[in-house]
Amino acid sequence: MTRRGMMRASASFGLYVTVILGVPLFAVAALVTGQIFDADEITSNGYVLLAGAGILHFLVGRYCGFRAVAAIGANRNQPLLTTSILYSVILAIIVLDESITWAMFGGMALVVVGPMLMIERSRVKGDAGVPAKPPTGLPASGLPSDPSSTLISGDAVATAAKPDAKPDMPPLKMAEGYFFGLAAAAIYGNTPIMVRAALEDSELGIMGGLASYMAASAVLIVTLLVPGKLMKVAAERKTAGPWFYANTVASFFAQMFRYAALAIAPVTIVAPLARTLALFTLAFSFLINRKLEYFGARVIIGILLSVVGSVILVLQA
Repeated sequence: MTRRGMMRASASFGLYVTVILGVPLFAVAALVTGQIFDADEITSNGYVLLAGAGILHFLVGRYCGFRAVAAIGANRNQPLLTTSILYSVILAIIVLDESITWAMFGGMALVVVGPMLMIERSRVKGDAGVPAKPPTGLPASGLPSDPSSTLISGDAVATAAKPDAKPDMPPLKMAEGYFFGLAAAAIYGNTPIMVRAALEDSELGIMGGLASYMAASAVLIVTLLVPGKLMKVAAERKTAGPWFYANTVASFFAQMFRYAALAIAPVTIVAPLARTLALFTLAFSFLINRKLEYFGARVIIGILLSVVGSVILVLQA
């Protein structure tokens, strides 16, 4: 869904929709589960950690993730995101004084090998990272029919290719995707430590998610005061809104379960399991974005190796 949405809008638009609209969803969930009535069980320091995790994860990390998906696609981005486990494990060793076994070291090696395996020279037809023909909803030119969705900054990436475009992915575009993908992984690897420290075994994961979303939303709402920002968001809503609305609901459920897991289980268990999402991304990309994504052997093997490494880390935790 991010891949489709980013073809018609900017990463910042994706943040406005998925983060701000996530607040009422979490509020309803916290009310239904009754966790909102136990909000005082989380300490003030805990809320500070949750706010920091929300701003880092949902603003900086998600922005980098959107940019990476737009540049190189969801499939190529997954092994990069899996490296977030390395940061989580390293922090757990340093901060929580946990030890590492040789088996865990082997799992970490597989996680690293996955992204490295994807580094390859430009390929011939099929490794474009762009559609061979315009996707549904785009005119034959491959550009959005609504001129308002054409953006002028680096925030806008990955429009469909023109018919005469070369199939090879430009090196700069690949470098952009790797940079933002690894940046997102670094952030995603740190925030679970913060969430776990804030919630410990309180079982108030949904309330914790609400606090994080509210902090991130507060920052975004302030930025809407920038002249012209609201008009830009409204213009992009016409072309990319549906994809990011669906993304909002999916992200809400994903984060709700993630925070619930971190409230009752160690990071060394939750973080590696969460990274098995690479397999689901691969499957849904094949079903929905078959003409947009790259399904080369290197990418698929890289994803599988990363997931195997994640499972090894879970089993040895």
